[in-house]
Order: sequence, then C-alpha cells, then structure tokens
Amino acid sequence: WTTWLTAASDPRVKAIAPIVIDVLNVNLSMQHHYSAYGFWAPAIGDYVRHQIPHRRFFPEYRQLLQIVDPFAYRNRLTMPKCIINATGDQFFLPDSSQFYFDELPGEKHLCYVPNADHSLRDSNAVETLAAFLYCIANDIERPEVSWEFPDSNTVTATSNVAPKEVNLWVAKNKEARDFRVMTVGK
Repeated sequence: WTTWLTAASDPRVKAIAPIVIDVLNVNLSMQHHYSAYGFWAPAIGDYVRHQIPHRRFFPEYRQLLQIVDPFAYRNRLTMPKCIINATGDQFFLPDSSQFYFDELPGEKHLCYVPNADHSLRDSNAVETLAAFLYCIANDIERPEVSWEFPDSNTVTATSNVAPKEVNLWVAKNKEARDFRVMTVGK
C-alpha cells in the first residue's frame, strides 16, 4: 500500500514494485472476495470484527477510499511498475488484478508467484524483484508482454521479445473457487 501511495505523491519515485497488495480498487476487489468465497477469509478477520467490509456501502467509506485507495491516484502512477502477487494469498484472490491492472498507465508488469501464500516464502519473488530493479538501475529495456482471453479456455500472450521458456501454472479445486495455499496446498 505504501509503495503505491508513495509513488502517487512523490515525483522522485522512478519505478515501483508493490508486493502482495492486490486490492487496488478496494470496493470491487472486496465485493469479488466475498462473492468468490461466500465468506470473508479468516486472514481479514480483524477487518471483519470491526465491520470494515460492511461499511463499504456507506458514503463516508467511499469518500475515504478517494484518499487511501491507490486506484484513486492511478493517473499519477506513470512510472514503471512490477507488481508481484501470490497465487495462494490468504488475503487476496489470484484474479484481483482484473479490477485495476488495465487502467494503470505506463509500463507495467504483473507477476503472480505460483504456490505461494502472502509471505511469498520459498518463491522466486526476490529474483523477480532483483531482475526488475537491475533493469531499472541500468536503464535496460524490459520486455513488453500482453495477453488476451479470446474465450474461457484460451490465453493468448504476446511479447516484443521471444521467450526462452514459457511456463503454465494450474491450480485445481473441485470443491470451491478457492486457491489459497492453506486450501489447495503447494
């Protein structure tokens, strides 16, 4: 959260790499959270105990989001971005970027680390971050990657650089639309 808001308010920021805060556009993300699970995940229990998710319908809450939700400042987030999230995050769903990513201006990269919870422990997140920062610090051009979903069974990815390797990560849960590490494992 701090990464996003610092970048939105300080023109000295040249690039950002927000990590496991996949909740920009808070109201839509939280609505999706509850719709997908049918309950509030235990990880946000403190927020639920204080009835914060229920307050999202109040005008005062919406006014507050205009101050604290980084999505409200998206037009200022023009610097290169490497967004690193966890597919098995106990707070956020692995498709929460649908509520903000397309509306972020400028260069942006999105990495969902497979088989990782919110801690990103035992993952390649540090290597991803290091590669991005190395390229920024040394003014090395980053690949441009985009993707489309022409139908529900197809992902079409394109890049201005030929990939050395392409990996596909798949998670299955026949019981629910729940891919948290605590539910499906690693």
